Amino acid sequence: MSVLDNKYRTLSLLSKNEVSSVFLGEYMPTGRYVIIKIPIPGQEKIAFERFEKEYNVLVGLDHPNIVKVIDFSSSFPYLVLEYVNGENALLAYGNDSAPLDERYAVLLQLHDTIKYLHLHNLIHRDIKPSNVIIEKHTKRAVLSDFETAMDVKVKDNTRIHSGDFSPPELLMGISGYFTDSYSLAKLALFLLLEKLPDEKITLFNKLEPFMREDCNKRSVYLDSMLSILPKKPLVYFYQDNIVNKLYPIGRGDVRIGRGKGSEVKIDDINYFVDEVHAVIREENVGHVIYDNKSINGLWLFDKGKFIRIIQHILKNNDVLSLGWNSRNGPYMTFRFFV
Repeated sequence: MSVLDNKYRTLSLLSKNEVSSVFLGEYMPTGRYVIIKIPIPGQEKIAFERFEKEYNVLVGLDHPNIVKVIDFSSSFPYLVLEYVNGENALLAYGNDSAPLDERYAVLLQLHDTIKYLHLHNLIHRDIKPSNVIIEKHTKRAVLSDFETAMDVKVKDNTRIHSGDFSPPELLMGISGYFTDSYSLAKLALFLLLEKLPDEKITLFNKLEPFMREDCNKRSVYLDSMLSILPKKPLVYFYQDNIVNKLYPIGRGDVRIGRGKGSEVKIDDINYFVDEVHAVIREENVGHVIYDNKSINGLWLFDKGKFIRIIQHILKNNDVLSLGWNSRNGPYMTFRFFV
């Protein structure tokens, strides 16, 4: 156990590599758990460079499925990160015990996360189950270990390889958006094959464009990866403080709200509030969502902003929210898949 700058205390060793050790730690003024990376003796210079690089990448990001950076010291180098109470995806989904819907929800979160990184011209380069933490109660998937992440426009010939989830070009010091698409497709197979053994060939065929050996012929259009979702209409809630769930949409009216009166329950914590926020109906034009005169309103993400709507014909991959304001943004966000 050691104390850093009279602020952080290391508690127990979680893992280590050739350069640094990762500890469960404590922020001493509040007792809050954190993750602390410190150098292995003799590796301070290399560790400093890695920690500084990881800090500079993470400090500019704000996404519920990306680990948050808390502190960085350059005198005696250390890096402090958000502690996520859970286990990595390798442990959580390495057997067939976890339900299929939960696995789909994790994949959708990671899909959103990688799209967010790519929109910021960043590539992770080390996406694999052991670098994804699944939060215990919410099933929030948190992408961690950004030591090898970089701006896609920067040339970096560093050779990287960390097992079956790494594409072959990394061994030659080549990387791009296609690097992450390969790893995400491999991760999708890891998540789904245990539960869908009879669909192995179908899954491979749908994901093959993302896993081609030649990176120049590999797809980077991540939205097309969602073709592996079930064909039936689905509503998927992905706000980080809501349990991530997939809800199949059946025939007839489907009520979205709290309590017993709703087929799609958006907040199990407030089950005693029996409010229906919106209704989805299957009509001749397709599935139509209606605001049920809710206080917070129904909002559609359109052309880069949320707009309030009364009704809307749902299209594949539509993003909606049950409430929005200029200060806090969307309240409960969900996506619709056909």
